[in-house]
Amino acid sequence: MKQSYLFLALLIGINLLFPQAQNSVILQKTYDELGITPRVTNSGVYAISSFDVAGNAVYLRDFDLPMMTVINGNVIQRRQADLPASLDLAVGFSRETALPMIQSAQQPQHDGSVNLKKVFFGTSPSLFVDNGGTMANASDEKIFTRVESRTALSLQFALTKVQKKFQLTFPSDLAYADMIGMDAKGNTFLLVERYRSEIPLSVRRDIYTLSSEGKILSILSVPMITYCTMIKEFQIDADGTL
Repeated sequence: MKQSYLFLALLIGINLLFPQAQNSVILQKTYDELGITPRVTNSGVYAISSFDVAGNAVYLRDFDLPMMTVINGNVIQRRQADLPASLDLAVGFSRETALPMIQSAQQPQHDGSVNLKKVFFGTSPSLFVDNGGTMANASDEKIFTRVESRTALSLQFALTKVQKKFQLTFPSDLAYADMIGMDAKGNTFLLVERYRSEIPLSVRRDIYTLSSEGKILSILSVPMITYCTMIKEFQIDADGTL
């Protein structure tokens, strides 16, 4: 008898560039509906390794099987995946653009999963491989995200048409930061974690939106998710929709 799983695959689109963040549910399906069998362990739920949204279509990569689920309107298709589950999805980009990223991801310095970040600002959209806060693309452009101390976060761009550095300050509670991506207007999206307490360990998580001049445009509080294991939780599109 087939077991029915009640876990939900849920994607929500949020535009953070409006005075009041506007959100809409992009996808809400059970794993059964998607044809995905989750693996449940004490350390978490392993079902979807990565996702991407391109136009009206949503792409979900299985964590354990070489399969992908594509949802377009009411049509759900299961197809063979041609990339390893450890490599992040970037469906909106051509294979030629992604190939250097795939090759670099196979080098010894990249252990485990490979997170691809989308940067839409510049002459053309580009994929960056994230390696511990140092992001690089096929043209050897770089973006650096550094937690300098508990009070300082720096963001540096070494791009062909953009050479700049920003710094954000915090009241001695900064724990972690990760760049999500950059939209077509040059707005940067960052996931920032700050200590609520250290014993017991508790953090608050916020997504910061910075303008091209480094001004904070918005701060969105997001929950701590510990039961679902994925390569990434967030990504943005060219319009700045999270």
